[in-house]
Amino acid sequence: MDLEEKATKLERKAEIAEMVYDMAQGSGGNEVLKDKFIDVIYENEQLKAKNSKPRETLNKAYDFMKQFLVDRRNLLERFLESVGQVVEKVRNGLRR
Repeated sequence: MDLEEKATKLERKAEIAEMVYDMAQGSGGNEVLKDKFIDVIYENEQLKAKNSKPRETLNKAYDFMKQFLVDRRNLLERFLESVGQVVEKVRNGLRR
């Protein structure tokens, strides 16, 4: 991890710590619990950021596939239909 990334991480954790402190002020809360809460909030933000990249890629692929028409139907519709047929065959095979 480079220094800039560590600094950014520490800055964000400090912001979260301030938010948690403001929420817990006067409640006499446990310090260990507060620290864990800060870490969980930070990790949650990181996971959301990681999750957004694949979602963007899938949306781009979806938009790309919608462009192409074969037999007056776009490739995405045909692909989803064929996937549905495969799933149905697998389900029928498992029922036997």
